[in-house]
Amino acid sequence: MSSGKIRIAYVNYWNDAVNDRYFSRFIEYHFVGFEAVEVSPFENPDIIVCSVFGDLNLISRLSAKIKSFYTGENLKRKEYRDFQNMKVMRNIFDLIIGFFETDIEL
Repeated sequence: MSSGKIRIAYVNYWNDAVNDRYFSRFIEYHFVGFEAVEVSPFENPDIIVCSVFGDLNLISRLSAKIKSFYTGENLKRKEYRDFQNMKVMRNIFDLIIGFFETDIEL
């Protein structure tokens, strides 16, 4: 595997010095030789990691190779109503990870 940089942007994300850049550390640990470089979401990053702490419409206007959504919040709460429509979410994001029911049968 060749080495390189993966440009990653965090949008609508929380500010926690210990946990807020988990995906950058994950990339660097599991993809040996790759460095996760944080860039502005307006610089066409390779990956955008988004959460619920901001405007969903902003994400739909941003450009990235991969748009991922991650939250530990319960999306059924009224303050997260913009993130409750899974049809809209699937149109915006390539990967959705979070705290909500899915249509996957066990």
